[in-house]
Amino acid sequence: MKAKINVPTNLSEITLKQYQEFLTAQETNEDEHYLEHKAIEIFCHVPEEKIKTIAAHSVTEIANKISALFADQKELVRFFTLNKKEFGFIPNLDEISFGEYIDIDTYLSDWKNMHYAMNVLYRPISHKKAGRYDLVGYDTEQRDRALQMPMDAVLGSIFFLFNLRKDLLKTTLNSLAEEVEIQQVHLPHLDKNGGGTIRSMDLVKETLNELSQSLR
Repeated sequence: MKAKINVPTNLSEITLKQYQEFLTAQETNEDEHYLEHKAIEIFCHVPEEKIKTIAAHSVTEIANKISALFADQKELVRFFTLNKKEFGFIPNLDEISFGEYIDIDTYLSDWKNMHYAMNVLYRPISHKKAGRYDLVGYDTEQRDRALQMPMDAVLGSIFFLFNLRKDLLKTTLNSLAEEVEIQQVHLPHLDKNGGGTIRSMDLVKETLNELSQSLR
């Protein structure tokens, strides 16, 4: 009798907690066959003993299907429903508090505590009308609820914020270029006595270009 396995077909069917569990398994053992088994165990909710009865080629095929879900860049998911509550992406990043900013900046690159950052970015909607919505206040005591949020929202928000950072770098580069032109026009003596200042600005521009490349 063949075992019935429910393989996720979309990242919305995978939770942040599941992904964290898989990353933990990956840290302890990088063996390919072990990780294929763990992927099926964690993402398909199949007991380890049952996995051992599945044909080897089927295990690899299932693991590859799961892996493929993570391959492409994801779009921002503004809303999702969790435990019958609608959650929304923070509508105005310019108005976040200092505490919210610190938690995003600290935990967005820390997968073990990614739910801390997601608890800032996604919260229950308190009011919604005509395309506008408000979220409930930020509550650090509610961090664990983000463990159950879907991975499409997690990855989509990360890509979104990284793209914002790239745009910020581009804006900074343009500002630097304008500043160099202003110095050259209004402070011509720099060409003779302070050429190092211009070269320093060029160095900053090159550094920002490198940072921008690293985020692609």
